[in-house]
Amino acid sequence: MYGMYMTRVTSANYGTWLFHLCVVNIAMTAALTLIYHTYNYLWIFLFSGVMLSLLEYVMVKKGARTSRMFVYGKLVSPLTDSFVKGVAEGPSLCVPALYAADQLVQGHYLIGILVPCAILLLWSLYWALAEVRGFKQLKSDEKPIINRRWINKPEPLFVIGIVNLIVAVSVASMNEAARPHAIYFMIMFFVILQVFFIVHAYFGVRRIDRYDPETKVFAPSTRRFTVIGYTFDSIFEMSVLNTPYYLIPYALGLITVPALTG
Repeated sequence: MYGMYMTRVTSANYGTWLFHLCVVNIAMTAALTLIYHTYNYLWIFLFSGVMLSLLEYVMVKKGARTSRMFVYGKLVSPLTDSFVKGVAEGPSLCVPALYAADQLVQGHYLIGILVPCAILLLWSLYWALAEVRGFKQLKSDEKPIINRRWINKPEPLFVIGIVNLIVAVSVASMNEAARPHAIYFMIMFFVILQVFFIVHAYFGVRRIDRYDPETKVFAPSTRRFTVIGYTFDSIFEMSVLNTPYYLIPYALGLITVPALTG
């Protein structure tokens, strides 16, 4: 069976710009909280940042992920590594997706679509251009770091499928008036994640690879297969799998739906 891998190309100092993006996420969350007078964004920032950090750390401890991150040239601990990744990557998608849901449920369709896409475009550009700059700073005997995540590994697919089923049932069980808010969140999470993937693919810092077990060679997939791979990963593993960061604070009464609260 051919393996399908999400491949990241980076350099050892990538923790520095991920740390910068953590600061950007904090500023974005604070600005939205103050402008719209709601703690929706603060809660989803905290839940997505903390839960994703814990998930990253568990994977490191189990050996599913390697941990070797440098921030400003200093090697950080696996816990710090996981925290920086979690706070940089989780809120960057969840906060704009929640903003989109808040706007769309109120009928502000243009703002609800364009603003989150613009945020992710700028956010993704910064990351991609920082990576490219990092590649140019590599010494002649250094090579970029290749990190691969096996997308179609059978065991995780079963677990993800079960989680996705739980998420689907949870959304279907929501208050009928509040349900569109959760659906908008998932849809816009998918949309802005595509913006992220497109930018990173364009600059060559992220791609879909295929592994041939007969030749034991990793090879970049065709453009058509890459689109399919990104779409599969975005819907099956990312958009639905990240929805608990929304559903848990919603179930606790921490996230409110603007259309219901006025």
